[in-house]
Amino acid sequence: AAQVVRWEIGSDDADVGHIFGRPILAKMRDGRWRAIVGNGYNSANGRAVLLLVDLETGAISRIDTKAGSSGSPNGLSAVTVVSANDNGVADAVYAGDLAGNLWKFDISAASPAAWKVAYGTVAVPKALFTAASGQAMTARPDVTRHPKGGYMVTVGSGRYVDIGDNAAGSTQAMYGIWDNNSEVALADLQVQSVVRTATAANGKNYRLSTHAVSKPADAQLVGDNAISLADYEAGKKGWRLTLPTSGERVVTEATVRNGRLVISTLIPSTAACSYGGDGWIMEVHVFTGNRAAALDLTDDNIVNNADYLDGSAPSGVQVGAVPAAATIVRKPLPAPGAAAAPCAEFKLINTSEGKIVRVGGSCGRVPSRRASWEQLP
Repeated sequence: AAQVVRWEIGSDDADVGHIFGRPILAKMRDGRWRAIVGNGYNSANGRAVLLLVDLETGAISRIDTKAGSSGSPNGLSAVTVVSANDNGVADAVYAGDLAGNLWKFDISAASPAAWKVAYGTVAVPKALFTAASGQAMTARPDVTRHPKGGYMVTVGSGRYVDIGDNAAGSTQAMYGIWDNNSEVALADLQVQSVVRTATAANGKNYRLSTHAVSKPADAQLVGDNAISLADYEAGKKGWRLTLPTSGERVVTEATVRNGRLVISTLIPSTAACSYGGDGWIMEVHVFTGNRAAALDLTDDNIVNNADYLDGSAPSGVQVGAVPAAATIVRKPLPAPGAAAAPCAEFKLINTSEGKIVRVGGSCGRVPSRRASWEQLP
């Protein structure tokens, strides 16, 4: 083992706690490759700290948010890394913490000594955004470029770490935060909401949520068209949607695809000996939080008016078990010379019952592309 393992960090480091988030391996501006990871929970120092570990030497660069203490413990959750120039070199990191802060870390400098929390000062760092009271952020956020500049950072709130988390707890939410080089307050967000649930002809339960930004193309619901698109882009910095069921939370990573946000929610069972529960797959427009005509209720690989409920497009489907994060698979393109087929995708979700649930839906007009490549000698 001594010849294989290059380095190890553990509890002898006061910043290292129980790390649940997946490390991201990335090349930095100084030319070194590092493992980027949140420090996790229950560290000796009790603070939320970003760790950047040199893959060759094990040397650790740290960015301390100074949020938390041993008496009021905090910890940094799973991270998302962004390359501003799309060249594979890391420039920014986003991650939430147990106190409900969403942090942005600036690692765009060539010197590790200059890496820092993006907002505030080194002495007094500030979060990009802080959620409502009682809304921890343990899930990995996802990020996409905003059409007006900056980035849209999407994440859900909630925790499911220890025994006490099995109780209903506080109300949780889904968030879309516009990072346009300034901090975002809760009051800066447009409110979206779940209006009601309905049962479709296929026997499944669906959620109907608001289209608060501009007038919808489908039947209008209470809370729709609350703000024009121009006023939203001029005066708001994102959106929030409260999860309506008691105990419902988000503990799996968000997924942005085709201009929409896909999030799995968890509603744990309150039975002492139960391993299961329930949950929903939610899908909304990523930039506004509006409901999106994205779910295929008739399973015909087409999303149209036949997939509406009472004239409106649903934005969530009940799973009936605890869902994992969705894996999205695009339907194969037709063979050359064959007739064109509707563009369709499937969300495949592992559940606590050991089953895989398939949720059909539409896909974007832009074809899938290669995510990366390597030139062989």
